[in-house]
Amino acid sequence: MRIGSQSVVGQKRVKEELASILDSGRLGHAYLFSGPPGVGKKALALAFAEAINGITNLNAPHPTATSSKRNWHIHPDIHLFLPMPREHSESERSERIFMVADDPYAIVDFGNRPGSGADGKNRNAFYSTEYYHDVMRPSVMLSPNEGERTVVVIANVELMRDNVANAFLKLLEEPPKDVVFLLVTDRINHLLPTILSRCQLIRCQALTHGEVKEALIGRDGRSEADADYLARVTAGNYAMARYLDMGLLAEIRSEIVAFLRASYTLDARPILEISTRWATTMNIEAQRSVLNLMEVFLRDLIHFRATGDASRLTNADQADIIAKFTGGLRDARLDGMIAQIAEGRTLFGVNIQTKVWYTVLAFRFSALMRGEDPTVPDGKPWLHMPALT
Repeated sequence: MRIGSQSVVGQKRVKEELASILDSGRLGHAYLFSGPPGVGKKALALAFAEAINGITNLNAPHPTATSSKRNWHIHPDIHLFLPMPREHSESERSERIFMVADDPYAIVDFGNRPGSGADGKNRNAFYSTEYYHDVMRPSVMLSPNEGERTVVVIANVELMRDNVANAFLKLLEEPPKDVVFLLVTDRINHLLPTILSRCQLIRCQALTHGEVKEALIGRDGRSEADADYLARVTAGNYAMARYLDMGLLAEIRSEIVAFLRASYTLDARPILEISTRWATTMNIEAQRSVLNLMEVFLRDLIHFRATGDASRLTNADQADIIAKFTGGLRDARLDGMIAQIAEGRTLFGVNIQTKVWYTVLAFRFSALMRGEDPTVPDGKPWLHMPALT
């Protein structure tokens, strides 16, 4: 049985695993698709849902298909649920479902689109008690109409409120007859251990540079040069790469160079201006893109300092600037700077003031670019901001 071969980018091992499950005839009642954002977990879950009910490709029929339906969206026994704001209309919910039906890699959580502004449009989406009891649970209780099973796909399941997660746990413990749950999460550590224990885990890996590049060229019409660059700066997140604008990336890259220069001298005005602009005009996903771009630039510095070869730089058009940086920062602890960025990615997943974090980052960069230890220990970065303590 083929699993979404035309619709899912990469993930060969997972496709083979899912096909093996179907061929074995021993279908479980709950599967959890876990992995980094933007790698196709939702697309895989939907393709698996189709295969369970006789559709072997997401966008086209296949000779072995047992269902006359062409995709999951019009199949009566496949139900997709997405986190929604507490106050939302049925039309809003349908609009997002249609977006996924049209494109399984669509970022329907508008607040996470890189170009959607600082506040986004997602209005704190989650699974509320009302949404669960009024919309989700009734669908779970339906018997299969046309297919073998009622398949319930729940995206971003980690966004269930605690009381909803506990209510849902009861369904997992005593599932209705002929129901299969396909759960999708970016943050497996945020799930109840009891939910994890009742699911078979499907681990999805970050896509390779080549897989993202090929998809951007073949599916999205990007030029080879743009696709190569986007694949590098998004670290395997194909969904995000599709929403990044090359013109905007060029502007951000110039700001990153200015931020690094200001950090070295601890020039307060540009540090505060750039930090404020990033924090107030970009949503969190866009700010993660800034961190990715910053890391790629630092890795170019590492490469050029070690080899002097500009031909293999990701930012090859910035070779002159990179050469000047490496010449002036011979003692810079670039690996330590990258480690600070990695910590920031983790912190951006919680409720922090990113403007303050950028300012702290500038203090720490200033020391590391001189080959020194930051004056404040790693465990207490807030001490860089005495006015806040």
